[in-house]
Amino acid sequence: MAEPNYTLDGYMAPGSNSLLKTAGPLDKIKFITGTDPLPDLREDPDLIFDIMEPFLVRIRTWSRLTETQIINRFQNDIYPVVIYFIPGNQKFAEFIVAYPPGSQSLYMVNSSEWSPYVGKVRVTRNGVIYIKHSEAVIVRLTLLLQNGDKPYIDAVLSPDRKSYQVSIDFKSYPNGFYRTGFDAYFAPYTGPFLVTRNTVIYAYGKHDHGYEDIVSETATAMLFEIFIPRPVIRFRMAPDMSFATVDIDFNGLPLMYYKTDMDLSWIGYTEPVEINKNTVIYAKAGFEENTFSFVSMLPIEQII
Repeated sequence: MAEPNYTLDGYMAPGSNSLLKTAGPLDKIKFITGTDPLPDLREDPDLIFDIMEPFLVRIRTWSRLTETQIINRFQNDIYPVVIYFIPGNQKFAEFIVAYPPGSQSLYMVNSSEWSPYVGKVRVTRNGVIYIKHSEAVIVRLTLLLQNGDKPYIDAVLSPDRKSYQVSIDFKSYPNGFYRTGFDAYFAPYTGPFLVTRNTVIYAYGKHDHGYEDIVSETATAMLFEIFIPRPVIRFRMAPDMSFATVDIDFNGLPLMYYKTDMDLSWIGYTEPVEINKNTVIYAKAGFEENTFSFVSMLPIEQII
């Protein structure tokens, strides 16, 4: 097998999936990505990991080595290396810091206060972790966990079925945004609000950071139980009974459709229509597509 490539800083060249070793301060590190064969890893079978970016290493498992053993593999005299682990269920993340001997690092989670690093830290929320060793070296670890941090939308239908009272819990996210199916853009959430039309509510949470914003998954809630009154269909016959003029009251709803037995699809209603054959008139009203009233129907049998 050909000798592995070497780099000075641990970067993986774009598009490369070769087995690499690092020279210089991190000359203890061996790592593999992509689909490269494994033989060279037999030198170090207990530790398989990926270098994600400078100073940041993702471990496949903690199980075979102690925290001290892992730190010894990565410790150097120049800069800290952040080593983190996320289990398969992605419910949390743990990280340790191998900082140069005789020094100490600080860490911060989601723009909180800087805290001295004294040992392994477990994080259960989405966000950004910063590890600072000096003003010149700050390592950033972005976490997108599957930990149920998606916002929770609570919608309570009024007894008369005319509205929903909607409140949203954005969990650990300090900023929340929502929109309804009628809105083109998300708006900041400031508190519970009333919905008087059947629709879908969308919501997401957000952490604002100097380097990067963390956004939750978007939660959705379908609100389709508001009562929608049926249209009222009326008609009047021409004096000679040769046709009927049909007028439909859609109760002020924005979507208005009608059709007859002779129509294959629904027709948008804009004004009274003349019917010159006996048939059945159907009508439906709605707030938006797929949220319609029950269909009203009225037969016309007097035309001659």
